[in-house]
Amino acid sequence: MTTKSSKKQNINIIVIAFGAIIIYIAFLVFNYMNKNTISAYQVKEGSLAISNIYTGIALREETVYQCNNSGFIDYFAREGEHVGVGDLIYTIDESGIIDELISGGEMGENSMSDESLNDLREEVINFSAGFESADFDSTYDFLYALDGTVLKLANMNILESLSAAGNGSYADLVKLNRASDAGYVVYNVDGYESLSVNEITPEMFEQTDYEREQLINNTLVDSGDTVYKMISSEDWQIVIPLEKERAEELAQEGYVEIRFLSNQQTLWASIETLQIGENYYGILGLNNSVVSFCTERFIEIELMSSAEVGLKIPLSSIVYKEFFLIPKEYAVEQSEENTYLFMRKTFLEDGTVSTETLVIEVYAENEEYYYVDDSQLRTGDYLIMPGTLNEYPVSTRGELVGVYNINKGYADFRQIVILYQNEEYAIVKSNTAYGLNVYDYIVLDSATVHDDDFIYE
Repeated sequence: MTTKSSKKQNINIIVIAFGAIIIYIAFLVFNYMNKNTISAYQVKEGSLAISNIYTGIALREETVYQCNNSGFIDYFAREGEHVGVGDLIYTIDESGIIDELISGGEMGENSMSDESLNDLREEVINFSAGFESADFDSTYDFLYALDGTVLKLANMNILESLSAAGNGSYADLVKLNRASDAGYVVYNVDGYESLSVNEITPEMFEQTDYEREQLINNTLVDSGDTVYKMISSEDWQIVIPLEKERAEELAQEGYVEIRFLSNQQTLWASIETLQIGENYYGILGLNNSVVSFCTERFIEIELMSSAEVGLKIPLSSIVYKEFFLIPKEYAVEQSEENTYLFMRKTFLEDGTVSTETLVIEVYAENEEYYYVDDSQLRTGDYLIMPGTLNEYPVSTRGELVGVYNINKGYADFRQIVILYQNEEYAIVKSNTAYGLNVYDYIVLDSATVHDDDFIYE
């Protein structure tokens, strides 16, 4: 017969057992919730899309010319045309007689040649190819340029008609102005003609205060007014703003290939970098094609840098770690990959000096040193050079950048060499000693593990 006391005792045991189970489950849940989740990432080959498009400021050898007379100006050199010394650039009609003769029909037919029409057609095609709706203001510049070209071609016919008619009295009223130097003729000014590299400021690239004056054909000018400018050299520069890191990369290049977005033309340019205060700039030097962009001050280009292909890894996997630097002459290489023998100075219980042999993994090397971790060595240890009595005090450290490889089930540091990186990923060099291989598994977030942690999946 079961007594009341025994029943009560059984109930207590059940309650205690059930409570223990609840506590154990709660402990497991708490432990799981507070445990860092370790995620793996498989290393694969890849490349990065790095933005290489810049808006640069064009610097050229430009000379501005002023008018010596007052009257109506008519241009006879096409914009962008290369003229020689003595070539006719423009005329000044002091009395307006040419306009009067044209209006009266006395100049006869004034048609354009097929060559002139082809030139106009080429201008329209080039503008259409590079037009973007976001830059609609460029349409007005094109309109002025096209209108000026038509009038310049017409003016040439008019001058020929005057000469053929033998109107000497008319010719006396028209002042001919010829080039004193050779170069490319441009009919706009912006105040940047004498700008030097050292005068460039970040605000200039914003173009907020930039103003350009278009010099219009067949308008009234006064003596001293600016009438045209001349580009006298094929040597010119494009200055682009750079981030510090990009400037350091390009400083090693020497030459880069660039693509002009307006016409898709590609050219090779020399590259130099310049620091002004806290700002960095790239100076692209060219020695041809100045005529193609002679009317533009701000030019959009793309740096055609050769894209390095390597192992693509997330930035979250990267870790920086310090190692002891041990001179190479203190190590003896072992048959096992990346492991070496080192002899450490020790003392026996009776104070006798002795040595012990350590097998230590090496994580990287340079010309003088091996990089080893602190799993077996401590600051203040002394290593013995094999075959000698020379001692090396362990203390000097060096930093390596790497990731945690988990192929073997535990976190194993591996050095990496970063070629390029953006906000999310880095491209690292493949097939390096002590490094990674394609299809290796690494820790996705390096902050979730420590050296030699076991990985449970």
